[in-house]
Amino acid sequence: MVYLVFFLSFLLLLSVPPLIRAKKTTETAARYAKSYLTSYYYAHKDFPDNFTIPFYPYAEYQKGGSATNATGVPANQAWCKVVLAGEDRQFGTPDDVVITLTASELEKDAFEETMRRARILEQAAYSVCLRRLSEGKTPIWPATLDDLVRAAQLPPEYETTPFGQKYIYDPSRCKPDSCDCGNQTIVWAGTLACTPPYTLNTATYRCETSPTCPTGGTYDPLNDDCEASPVCPPGGTYNPATDRCEATPTVSCPTGSTYDSATGYCEVPATGSWVCSLNGNSYPTQADCQSNCYQPGKWYPIYGTCTYSSSCPTGFSPNGSVCVATPSVTCPVGYTYVSADGVCVAAASCPTGYTKSGTTCTAPATCPNGGELDTVSDVCWTD
Repeated sequence: MVYLVFFLSFLLLLSVPPLIRAKKTTETAARYAKSYLTSYYYAHKDFPDNFTIPFYPYAEYQKGGSATNATGVPANQAWCKVVLAGEDRQFGTPDDVVITLTASELEKDAFEETMRRARILEQAAYSVCLRRLSEGKTPIWPATLDDLVRAAQLPPEYETTPFGQKYIYDPSRCKPDSCDCGNQTIVWAGTLACTPPYTLNTATYRCETSPTCPTGGTYDPLNDDCEASPVCPPGGTYNPATDRCEATPTVSCPTGSTYDSATGYCEVPATGSWVCSLNGNSYPTQADCQSNCYQPGKWYPIYGTCTYSSSCPTGFSPNGSVCVATPSVTCPVGYTYVSADGVCVAAASCPTGYTKSGTTCTAPATCPNGGELDTVSDVCWTD
């Protein structure tokens, strides 16, 4: 009797629709709908009054008939019908998926045998728990169906539940230090054995892993793709404002001169003398020139003017008191000097496998081993 009450508690929990958290294809939604409605019928010998698939609004549900009773399936048998809109998300089009289930169809699957096997699994789990508790072993509840079959030494036919799927027990619903687990249930978990790099997510009961990207980028959950920074030739960095690679030029001046960043020239002090306009004589200073730049006149001296005559090294030009030359500018390999901007520039490229999109490099995210990308949870998953 205790086992029967325990089992009925598990049956009541089957009335909670499975939560589909990800954006599903029509085929995936149909698979969930059929699995849930079949399980519900086995638990209640009838179909639910209402049925929806959370996060998949493109489904219409109908039910009718009378529940199956102790004497068998009535003439007005229970039935249900689910119509899932196809890829166009419009009902009444050729790509609709229609699921119809009837009581007589499901009763052909040996309902009593199904319930017998489910009851054995529940009782076996409870027995394993009692034994582990008495021996001081943890965890006291079998963590997986495989664990249960092994611990209870059940035959291989019990490696799947009566409903044809791999299941696990949910120990979070049980007290950690006793076998009191009134709400213990068998929870759908897809395939328990996840193929690496997938691991089982016990919250979603799916095999999940992170999306993969080509080398050099990371997955962007906002755009559901892989993104990488543009790549520049050595010596420079990417400037998103100008969408190009930029590097600082190397400026070289002739020996003995210095670079003046304010004027943009190489400079050396000019050498020269002050020349008198009357006699062409040169003087080291302006004062010396003015003192000597005259000739006698009939009544008074005639004075000339003194001008400075610069002398610059080869390759330099006079510019006031200094001599100037254009500096030599070199750029890193692959860059070209743009004098108007004063920088070396080069075109940005993308890592292998990426395509330039504005100021970012993008590539499609992929899932290992044929998995499907769930853009809501941003994970790859498989059944």
